[in-house]
Amino acid sequence: MAGSLSDTVIIFDLDGTLVDSAPDLTNALNHVLDGEGLQPVDPIAIRPMIGTGAVVAMKTAFSLRGRPYPEGEKASGLLARFLAYYTDHIADQSAPFPGLFPCLETLKAEGAALAVCTNKLEALAYPLLRALDLEAPFDPIFGRDTLTECKPSGLPLTEIMRRTGRTHAVMVGDTETDRGAAKAAGVPFAYASFGYGELDTPLNKKEQRFDGFEALFGTVTELLL
Repeated sequence: MAGSLSDTVIIFDLDGTLVDSAPDLTNALNHVLDGEGLQPVDPIAIRPMIGTGAVVAMKTAFSLRGRPYPEGEKASGLLARFLAYYTDHIADQSAPFPGLFPCLETLKAEGAALAVCTNKLEALAYPLLRALDLEAPFDPIFGRDTLTECKPSGLPLTEIMRRTGRTHAVMVGDTETDRGAAKAAGVPFAYASFGYGELDTPLNKKEQRFDGFEALFGTVTELLL
């Protein structure tokens, strides 16, 4: 007998949704700061910036240390240093959020397809997922460079629906970027309140908050009613 989610794909963001990657991202950021003779930033201070990308996070860190962020070749060099360090230490301290694996098993048992849509580059997303034994459950896995557009465009979500052959989808994420992609694609949004982002406006009837993965199946079911 088909499961209750046999026509649905659940699309997950990566950083701040599937994986608490803030420790390793912060360490890479502090590596760059150290190379510039600047004091490290507290992970708590930079956590809200984690989901916005490396450049925004570095600009915020430089601002916290009272130094303007450079431009041109210098900025490119800082980003290259960040990415090189992060690639070498991508899963030193990162870990799946509690309850993730049982949640994925429940969703799969109900027939759901599982996918990842992240604004991380594919060259970073795949190694992180592999290091944490998280690649196998998901197909497809989209990075910011998989298609010509990335979140908050709805294109990656609709393309995932096309590839999986599912008529329904739910976007699971922790930022306004994820929310915007869900809205653009016309699919419900499950907001991971334990992640890194904060939403700008209250949730609407096509959006629900969940506070841990033990609650996600119920949230998905309600969003699809």
